[in-house]
Amino acid sequence: MKLTKKQKEMLSVLIFLIKMIILVFPIYMVLHFGISLYPLQEAVTGQSFLIFNIAGFSPAREGFFITISKTHEFTFAISEDCTPWKSIWLLIALMIAVPAISVKRRFLGMFAGSIVLWIGNLARIFYIVWTEQFISYDFAMALHDYFWKAFLVVLVILIWIVWLQWNDKLKRR
Repeated sequence: MKLTKKQKEMLSVLIFLIKMIILVFPIYMVLHFGISLYPLQEAVTGQSFLIFNIAGFSPAREGFFITISKTHEFTFAISEDCTPWKSIWLLIALMIAVPAISVKRRFLGMFAGSIVLWIGNLARIFYIVWTEQFISYDFAMALHDYFWKAFLVVLVILIWIVWLQWNDKLKRR
């Protein structure tokens, strides 16, 4: 049986979606079994502390808790959800699921994309705390709960689209 062009396209999309389901499954396993992400949490806490210190926020740190005293005292925790691990995993899954791209290009995309997501996550933490210090706690929590979560999803998709376009340009050469 020979497939039409439309059927081949639909089969390609189906294969991509099946790959995504398989590749995203480990996220649910980490969440379900409560696997510790201590090293990532430690790295994000340490880097956030350093950024707040450089920015003159006079931070104090105890474990995963950081206290800021720029305009008033505010203590917050860097939880495992404050790390960009889910965003990075999703980006990696998207890059693996796309067919006909070399391993080298995949790894370059994963590496560069992970760095962008890591920096984006640190910016997210900084701006939420900045907002709490200079605007209001309620507005900062609204940003935390809605805007920045959506921002990271959009950032993943944008990085993936840029990576796809970059690969498409390289193929045309």
